[in-house]
Amino acid sequence: MFSSKPVSTRSKSDDVEPKVHRKARCDRPTLSVLVVDDDSNLRQALGRHLKAAGFHFLSAADGMEAMTILDEQDVNVVILDVKMPGMDGFEICQTIKRTRDLPVIILTGAQNPMLNEYLPKMADGAGADRYLRKPCDCRELIDLIHDVLQDY
Repeated sequence: MFSSKPVSTRSKSDDVEPKVHRKARCDRPTLSVLVVDDDSNLRQALGRHLKAAGFHFLSAADGMEAMTILDEQDVNVVILDVKMPGMDGFEICQTIKRTRDLPVIILTGAQNPMLNEYLPKMADGAGADRYLRKPCDCRELIDLIHDVLQDY
């Protein structure tokens, strides 16, 4: 039997604002990653992976160029090689940490056994948030970037 009286389908829970489900990547601003390495092939390769992961990619071949980019661009994370002409990655990291509140990841392929042994201590002493050895899996680097961004 049908009633002509309208039936309300509202409940008390309908008065609560509905949750809006958004794709995380769409409502988050694009984050910029600055890669500082004197190896242009490595910078280009990392750039492709970072762009594919949704990051804005910036690159510098040395510390001076990196500091210029940091003065002119909004950067969210810096990835530094250790062995470069001029300032090495540890010096650049110390300079960045003295002047900015940015996460820094040291990425090194140095084969010096002494450096390998003391890398964690040296990276920490320079103020780096994390370190990673080359060659590395790009997914691991991207996960590391996300991790340091959560810390900030």
